[in-house]
Amino acid sequence: PPSRFVHVVFRGLSAPRRAGLELSGAITCYQSEVHFEHCTFTGTTGSEDLLNVVRSRFTLDHCYFAAAPADAFDADFSSGSIRDSVFSDIGADAIDVSASTIELTRITIVRTKGRAVSAGERCEVRGADVSHSPLPLSFAILRRDGAVDWFLDPRKVTPELAPHLGAEVRVPTIEGTTTIKI
Repeated sequence: PPSRFVHVVFRGLSAPRRAGLELSGAITCYQSEVHFEHCTFTGTTGSEDLLNVVRSRFTLDHCYFAAAPADAFDADFSSGSIRDSVFSDIGADAIDVSASTIELTRITIVRTKGRAVSAGERCEVRGADVSHSPLPLSFAILRRDGAVDWFLDPRKVTPELAPHLGAEVRVPTIEGTTTIKI
């Protein structure tokens, strides 16, 4: 059966450290099915993540992440969703995923020193109603040679943005038939 946490406040936690055991999250869920509803995660010390899920299925509904000195949420080799949740005052990435599938719905991200959403290799991230995103809603293919195909509405590539992209970034049309010169 899945683990369920409802109306729980996780405050001031740190990652457990023992001889031979080092976990990156103040809370780590490993090979689990876990559900967090109306939970608060705040103020960790000495951990890379407030919440880390590894090889797990998860849902986070109506959760609040705040005052994290590093990443707020980290998913590795996992799948799940985050809905109706807020990330505030995050010292690194608000949401960091690698080799995972995640759906984001009605997410608010404010005052993060890292990325709002960081997605590594073999990730699928879908979003709707993400109220803060430092970049226009889009997706990108990062190639081994360092090139990037960035798929977005070409009208979002403003004259102010274009010089910052560099020669490695291509902005193909969604149909993939034409490349826009920038």
